[in-house]
Amino acid sequence: MSMKLERKEKVQKEKPKKEKVKKVRIKKEKAPKAAKTPKVKKQGQKPKRKFYIGISAKIIGAFFVPVVFLIGIGIFSYNQTADALMKLYETSTMQIVSKSADYMEVVLLDVETTSYELANDLEIVNYYDGTPGEGIDYAYVEHKISTRLGLDEYIQNGYFIPINGNEHISTNPDVVFDSSAYEKLMETEDYVQVMSRNRKAWLVDSEFLTMYRKEGVEVLDTLYLIRRVDNILTGKDVGFLILEMRPEVISGLLGELDLGKDSIIALIAQDLNEIEKDPLPEGAQKVTETDFYLQMLQTVEESGQADVVYNGRTYWMCYYHIGSIGNTMMSLIPITTMLEEASQIKNITIAVVVVVTIIVILIGSIMAFGMTKAMKKIMASVDKAAKGDLTVSIQNKRRDEFGILSERINEMLTSMRALIISVQDASKEVELSASKVTEANSTVNEAAEGINNAIVQIKDGVILQAENSENCMTSMDDLSVKIEKVAENTEEINHMSSGTKSHIDSGINAMNVLSASTEKTSENLHTIMEEIGTLANKVKNIDTIIEVITNIAEQTNLLSLNASIEAARAGEAGRGFSVVATEVKNLADQSIKAAEEIQKIIEDVQKQSDVTAGYAKKAEDTLRLQEQDFQNAVLAFNSIDDYVMKLAHDIEVINKETASIEDAKIATLQSVRGITAVAEKNTEVTEIIDESVEGQKKELENLSHYADELLSVSNKLQDAIKQFKVQM
Repeated sequence: MSMKLERKEKVQKEKPKKEKVKKVRIKKEKAPKAAKTPKVKKQGQKPKRKFYIGISAKIIGAFFVPVVFLIGIGIFSYNQTADALMKLYETSTMQIVSKSADYMEVVLLDVETTSYELANDLEIVNYYDGTPGEGIDYAYVEHKISTRLGLDEYIQNGYFIPINGNEHISTNPDVVFDSSAYEKLMETEDYVQVMSRNRKAWLVDSEFLTMYRKEGVEVLDTLYLIRRVDNILTGKDVGFLILEMRPEVISGLLGELDLGKDSIIALIAQDLNEIEKDPLPEGAQKVTETDFYLQMLQTVEESGQADVVYNGRTYWMCYYHIGSIGNTMMSLIPITTMLEEASQIKNITIAVVVVVTIIVILIGSIMAFGMTKAMKKIMASVDKAAKGDLTVSIQNKRRDEFGILSERINEMLTSMRALIISVQDASKEVELSASKVTEANSTVNEAAEGINNAIVQIKDGVILQAENSENCMTSMDDLSVKIEKVAENTEEINHMSSGTKSHIDSGINAMNVLSASTEKTSENLHTIMEEIGTLANKVKNIDTIIEVITNIAEQTNLLSLNASIEAARAGEAGRGFSVVATEVKNLADQSIKAAEEIQKIIEDVQKQSDVTAGYAKKAEDTLRLQEQDFQNAVLAFNSIDDYVMKLAHDIEVINKETASIEDAKIATLQSVRGITAVAEKNTEVTEIIDESVEGQKKELENLSHYADELLSVSNKLQDAIKQFKVQM
């Protein structure tokens, strides 16, 4: 074991030496890398093209700069003009709408004045109040109203609906009232509007007149003024006056307003109905139903304006309330319509920009074409030179920087041709020298390789011999340990066999005792079965006795019955005998019941006896089988006893053989130790020689490596030079 440890220590000491040699070789190999020649692109290999911006693009881009500024100026001018036009359009539109509203206010005030005069005419009021003056009748009142309305150029028809009576007035032959006109008026929205607005209201749609108008009569959009008439002296309500304006007055006023294409002009009355200048598009929402109109109603300003979205389109909205009358003038103008003039400026600007852009492209293209043509000539010649053709020459007649660049490139190509020819001659000499060094190095390397192989074989043989000796010693040590273990196990088995013999004897004795006990148990079971049989016979005898008792009880019942009959015949003298007969009968019945119960108990006892006899029979059969198994177990114990005796004899023989093996082991170990010592000495000598040869071999490898690199560089140089064409 000590020799084995010494061997391991030697191997560990030798490992650092090998690592140092490797490090030296790595340092030597790094030296040639610094002298590597630059890589030459293979013939036909295309260089990767990088993204670049051409001169043409740059020139045209430079010309586009003022165009961009021009576009910016155009956008700025358009925005300024659009803002100014929008403000001007808004101001003029507000003036037009306000003037129209003022004119409409004059017209509506005239109508209200007429209605006021009629509502305060005492002759008319007193007539309908029931206190007419002398000579005042219905014809007079009707004529007076018709005459007054005929004098007003803005009123077309008038209607008077009295609260009391049926003398209604209508200047329109297409509207005729009945006796229930006032009651129907009270049910309409017209009545609600008048009552909620303090005596009068302006409506676009009169629900009440529609009820009485003849079918098929065309109705044009107009305004209706409904006024409540009362006696100012008595404060009593008299009736309602309805004035219908001429439709052409409204349509004429709205028609004079021209606010642009797709504009919407509407007159909105107090009932939130509207009259438009032109019909709304099909499916369009009414102005009075929009959110912006509802917001406008919440304001207190006389006029206003805002940008709104109506039917999916952006409009500029302005409104003007018509004095205190309660009606409103509203206009909606599309933003696109307001910007039409600004759009013309935008179109002119776009046209100017397009023309300037075309001119810039033409001028830039002409300049760029000339420069690109010169560059293509230079690039074509440089391309050929890059591929190895140094015989090219650039022909350029331009008298600018491109002409000077062409001359300088021609001079560079001339210098490169001279340099390539010189390098070509030098590379041939380098190639010849490298070939000679390689041949000499190959010869020396082969000889060193042969010596190295021989030393390696000797070294391997010595190492193998030492390892085998070591393995032999290790195996002998292991064998010694195993022999000692076998001896110990054999001794232990010997003790165990002696103990096993005594346990077997005890087991045989116990089996004999158990066998005797089993025989005794079998005899007892047999006796039990005989007793059960005897018990069954006695139970059968009890059955006979029960039958006798039952017969006696039945006879006693008969006797009791006869005694009862005789006692009945004896009358009063036999009453005591009758009582005795009854008791005898009861005793007989109880005897019969007791006999039946005893019979049932005997049947249960017989059944249980039969079951017990069956179990006893099974137990007897089981005991017989156990008796046979006991006999087999005794035979097995006897066989084990014989085997244990033979095992003890064999163990004694093994102990004797083990002692002789131990003596032979000691002699073998001494011989192996001598062989190992010689092998270790040979190994040390071989390793010294091997280190020396290894150093020489590495130097030869370095020399071979340098020669190979020199030859490789020479070949690469030749290949690179072959790519260049230096002669015509």
